[in-house]
Amino acid sequence: MELLRKVGGAWAGAIAAGAVLAVGAGSVAAQETWPPGFYRRTNETTVRWLSPDGRLMCRVMNTAQMDAFGGDGVVRVVGPKAGFMAGRRDTGICPWPDGIYREQRWRNIWQLLYSVGNNRFYCNITTREQLNAYDLLDEATSPIVMTVPNTSRLGWRRTWRGDCVWPEPSSN
Repeated sequence: MELLRKVGGAWAGAIAAGAVLAVGAGSVAAQETWPPGFYRRTNETTVRWLSPDGRLMCRVMNTAQMDAFGGDGVVRVVGPKAGFMAGRRDTGICPWPDGIYREQRWRNIWQLLYSVGNNRFYCNITTREQLNAYDLLDEATSPIVMTVPNTSRLGWRRTWRGDCVWPEPSSN
């Protein structure tokens, strides 16, 4: 633990600079010392996201999904036998976080991903007027929408709700 405190400042600087961090195969860091974020083994191309509580991990579909999770371009590279997966549950492909997305092939359809309690849903916003009604404009010029690759599977582990309902008018 003391070693981690000593190098922690150096790691923070490297992370801020967008570096790829390597952790040796012989690392003996305890499970709770692995920070949440993105990891890849040296012998694999699969990037995994480690949850903030340290108990769950999932496989990231693409760099756009990393961005949606708040990724900063840093993927920590660990040795092929690193124990960072020990004691964690791999939940498979990562579902997308709540938000507004548009796949590159669809010009005028936006996917609204939302959660109610533990239930995840998605629906289509089909006109710019409806998008505007959700008050999702940034500085009244461009919608706050993430454009993602066509193969992103936005509805993964979500229930389809069809076209989104129009929001209630604001009382302001």
